[in-house]
Amino acid sequence: MSRTQFLRIQICLAVLLFAVTSAQAVPVVVNSSFELPDISPSTNSTTVPTGWTKTGSAFIFDNSFVGLPNYESNSGDQFVQLGNSNNNFGSLSQAIAGTIAGQFYDISVHVNTITSNGQPTPAAPPTITFGGLTLVAPTITASATNPALYNLYTFTNILATSNDSILEFSTVNPVAYIDDVAVVDSAVSAVPEIDVANGVIPLAAAIFGLLLLSDRRRSTPSVSLS
Repeated sequence: MSRTQFLRIQICLAVLLFAVTSAQAVPVVVNSSFELPDISPSTNSTTVPTGWTKTGSAFIFDNSFVGLPNYESNSGDQFVQLGNSNNNFGSLSQAIAGTIAGQFYDISVHVNTITSNGQPTPAAPPTITFGGLTLVAPTITASATNPALYNLYTFTNILATSNDSILEFSTVNPVAYIDDVAVVDSAVSAVPEIDVANGVIPLAAAIFGLLLLSDRRRSTPSVSLS
């Protein structure tokens, strides 16, 4: 193998490695809509939502809890209440797998803006931290799935200070009702996603094949007909 061929192979492998590594670094919020564990209809539960860590007062609620119309999820059948009317602290936290120190992320959560302990007064948004940093100045829009009760709070370009940064929601009083949490790489939000399996890898393989074919043609001796 010539030096030129070796360098070309190295370049192709570097492109593939970069593409695959980038594709693997995807933030994952486990149980982002609090559907697990599945609790009985018309009840609430102090059971810790799957994938989350609970401190203090936090409840999973089913949509049909005691017939109160404002106790609804943004999507699915369940949502979470943080804190209670007795001024008890409540929080849920999760180390978000796939977040990388030094990269920026968009973080969003749906907050019930109507229900406050069953009363038609606005519920407060929880305190939200990411990697120990308190998030402020969100963009607030009506929920696309339940605009009558929920607003979508979005925080953009939030710097991760560590790998698998911890996302935490907490409150004391009034209580907060949340659903549908998301963490997305800010660059992915702005740039079209590259299909590694069906795009980058086949393209790199095709380029590699053309380079080899070109080298073979150059190395084939010419035949004189004279």
